[in-house]
Amino acid sequence: KIMAAITGQFLQWWTKSDLSLLLQAEHRLLSALVRHPFHKPSNNRLERDSTGGNGHNGINVVEFRAKESAGHKSKPTVVLAHGFGSGLGFFYNNIDGLLNSGKISRVVCVDWLGMGGSARPSCWESPVRSIFSGFGHSSGNSPSRFSLCNSIYTPSRAVDFFLDPFDRLLTGQGALFRKGEPLWLVGHSLGGYLAARYAMRINRRQQSATS
Repeated sequence: KIMAAITGQFLQWWTKSDLSLLLQAEHRLLSALVRHPFHKPSNNRLERDSTGGNGHNGINVVEFRAKESAGHKSKPTVVLAHGFGSGLGFFYNNIDGLLNSGKISRVVCVDWLGMGGSARPSCWESPVRSIFSGFGHSSGNSPSRFSLCNSIYTPSRAVDFFLDPFDRLLTGQGALFRKGEPLWLVGHSLGGYLAARYAMRINRRQQSATS
């Protein structure tokens, strides 16, 4: 078990993912399993960040729109947030039903920073806990000398890691959402927890949060 844990730790360091292949797979999945067309919202006012993101504070975003009808613009937008280690394709089976309900204007799916098609900050700049974090001595934000990539984030800082770019996506300059636009936040697992924390942080615009 000890060797398996050590091997797993090293694989986390050395096994590389290919973002382009991941996004291609995402496109194939959504094209095959969701009837409504989708697109990647462009945002020329947001620069690519230092972590290699896609222009939305490093967050991968896909948007689906319902057929326009009376009062379309006054209807809420549903924001879908996946759980830990997953991706926005997790909700493929829910999107058509939501858009066909006549109750919403669009569905926006997001990948949390560090997951899915979103940017991958270095392990020292993300809430990673090493299996060796209990060994050696650490002080303040300095990692243990026995640690393999242990950022030693506090719980509140770990939450901010996800919610700060998410908030900028929703409310910042060049945001994807109109001022005063009603939002329904829907999250699964970790996404539900973070949606609830976001609703607690800023309760001006969202009409509901569901986990």
